[in-house]
Order: sequence, then C-alpha cells, then structure tokens
Amino acid sequence: MPDGAQAMLVEADPATFFVPPYFGSKGWIAMRLDAKPDWREVEAFVRRSYRLVAPKKLATLADQITPRLRVWPPPSRSRRRTASR
Repeated sequence: MPDGAQAMLVEADPATFFVPPYFGSKGWIAMRLDAKPDWREVEAFVRRSYRLVAPKKLATLADQITPRLRVWPPPSRSRRRTASR
C-alpha cells in the first residue's frame, strides 16, 4: 500500500475502514463487512491487495481472469404463493 494510503482511507471513511490491531503497524487496512458493504468495492480491494503480495506470475494470471462477482448475501427471492388444488 502506498505511503499515506492507510491514513487516507481511514480518515475518508472511518465507518468502512479501520487500522487492525497487530497488523495495522505494518500498513494493513481492514474493511468492515457487517454494515452492507459495496461488494464491488470489496472485490476491487481484495484483487488489488492480492496483486501487491502475489508472486509476479500469479498476479499476472489474476489480471487475466474475468471477475464473476456474485453479490453476497444473495438478494432474497420473493416466494409466489400458488393456490392448492
């Protein structure tokens, strides 16, 4: 993560980002997932983070994979009631 990015994210959106205990001193950033996050944003951060730490060959491979984002939790499906015969 670039210098200052950790502080910038936490200051910009403290409801979403925080400095995790133990790993925060090493520049890590954490994202709250319990308040209905934007899953596309989560995916973007996970992919970017992976590319920063993955071996070059795997990072390149990850760039070639088309994302198949599935929103989680899945949207609730309305159940149709049908008359019993």
